[in-house]
Amino acid sequence: MRAHVYAPTGVSYDEDRSLLLGWRDGDSAAGDALVRKHYASVHRFFEVKATTVADDLTQRTFLACTESFERLARAASFRAFLFGIARNVLLQHLDRRRDAAANCDFDEIPSRTTRASALVARQLEQQLVLRAMAELPDELAQTLQLYYWEGMRMREIADATECSPTAVSTRLYRARRQLREVAMGLARGAEVRNRLAADIDGIARSIANAATPRDSAQGG
Repeated sequence: MRAHVYAPTGVSYDEDRSLLLGWRDGDSAAGDALVRKHYASVHRFFEVKATTVADDLTQRTFLACTESFERLARAASFRAFLFGIARNVLLQHLDRRRDAAANCDFDEIPSRTTRASALVARQLEQQLVLRAMAELPDELAQTLQLYYWEGMRMREIADATECSPTAVSTRLYRARRQLREVAMGLARGAEVRNRLAADIDGIARSIANAATPRDSAQGG
């Protein structure tokens, strides 16, 4: 995977907006270009909590973008717009899954519908952080993904998650604390726990480079 780049807000806004507008107006080449550009990041967003349907949810997200074009003008950035839609798609999926579980016998529902191991991490510490992230409440996990993996600013995360920057700051504090606690609880051996305690932020960020979601050229 290409090294993750923390681009300043708005660097690709005009390009992405033009591609989305072209796709909405029937230019399939523009749609293909937009999907290729963002597919890996959006797919990765779904893999932590909805691994088995990440492909489908990614497709739904890009199609929903063309139907919600008017929201882009109000977004803090194109990424805030894109991941705001991805978040809504994920929340709808998780709600449907919980409703299905509530109306079925437990043994009729797969015991685990997400597998953090689908995001292939090179190091044990990365695997433990992924497992821990999958165990966090949805809103905390999403905040960490957008902060660590997408390098999004507070205002962008607030826009994508429909809350205030102050709420994002509070969530991020709670999420980082819980991520460290859960990851260290999963670790076996003092050496691994010490590495997690010393650099949980660096390990979490490194997953964006180590993960290998499906070819970003898929979709669209």
